[in-house]
Amino acid sequence: MLPLKANAIAEYYQEIDLLGKEGLLKILDKGKQWDLSKTLQQGGSAIFPHTFMKECGYQIASVVHGCLNSGAKTVVALGVLHALTDELLAAKKQEELGEDVSHNPKRGIFFPNKDGDILRKEFSLHFFKLLWDLERTRRSHAIPELVFKYPFLVNRTPQLLPGIDHLQDITKNAVVVATADLCHYGKAYDCQKEKPINADSLAFAKKMILTGFEVLKSGNYREYYNYCKNSLSDSANSCSVLRYLLGPLQAQIKDIKLVNVASLFDGSPSPSWVAATLVEMKKAPQI
Repeated sequence: MLPLKANAIAEYYQEIDLLGKEGLLKILDKGKQWDLSKTLQQGGSAIFPHTFMKECGYQIASVVHGCLNSGAKTVVALGVLHALTDELLAAKKQEELGEDVSHNPKRGIFFPNKDGDILRKEFSLHFFKLLWDLERTRRSHAIPELVFKYPFLVNRTPQLLPGIDHLQDITKNAVVVATADLCHYGKAYDCQKEKPINADSLAFAKKMILTGFEVLKSGNYREYYNYCKNSLSDSANSCSVLRYLLGPLQAQIKDIKLVNVASLFDGSPSPSWVAATLVEMKKAPQI
């Protein structure tokens, strides 16, 4: 992957001012086209992206509505902790090389009230929180407690992740959702073949994403980690923990679109895109 521009993450935040409150309310209303509340009530989940708000905000909004309409008292959102600091990047490289990270201080489950320094640059749940706070102002009934957790260095073994037992206790009677950008592709990601944003590339991304969820459903976390490396999915941490907490889940893509992210990199290498995807995760039938 090529380095991000110095102000790349700032681009995500700048568009909030451009959209304004009226634009964000329109995004929230567009998100009502899917009702995920029943799936969440029945122990399933939903996965939402975290790229440009103007492109995928309605997908995030759909999960916000599903959580608020589920009747849950607590909602736990699993974030992606991107390696945006030297310490996190070094830890991630250790993991990629198969080195022992079992005692790495960056292995664990982080949360804002305790780990503000580690999370200071993280953005993956920012838009979810923004839409959540805006929607709650339009509602008069009780709002669930919202808890953010960021697993990192799951390292193919979510059952051994520091803090996982405590997270299991928190989520026993909670709705659990997760964010992930499930497929990255293009020059910025060192892909050998060029795939422009078109219908063929969309079909390619959809097939790759569904293949990954079949691996995840099996509970083979090592194979899923390898899949994420090959498909350039950033879901290895958040989705592995989601599967461990909730058990086998059957994925259904509710919406998918390819988002041009070339502007986040020096020289705007094109094509470079992310498959922004809204996924409904239903409890898999017991055999």
